[in-house]
Amino acid sequence: MNAKWFPVLGKLGKHQPLGECPFCHKESLDYGFKVVNKDDKMGFGIVWCKDCHHAAQLSRIKVEDDTKKLEDVPEKLIV
Repeated sequence: MNAKWFPVLGKLGKHQPLGECPFCHKESLDYGFKVVNKDDKMGFGIVWCKDCHHAAQLSRIKVEDDTKKLEDVPEKLIV
């Protein structure tokens, strides 16, 4: 994962604005989590820019009930 994402990832789960994309510098970031194993609520998270499509993925995360969840991961992301 590109280290440019670290400041953005540190804001996840803290109910803070994510700020600007570390690549195109537009404030168009979105995020969500996807549960893969429903028994133990394990899955992954992803943060992406809706303009330039750069993204960072976090794997093996326990997805809490109050977390923003994704049905589908956006297509054509640059991870």
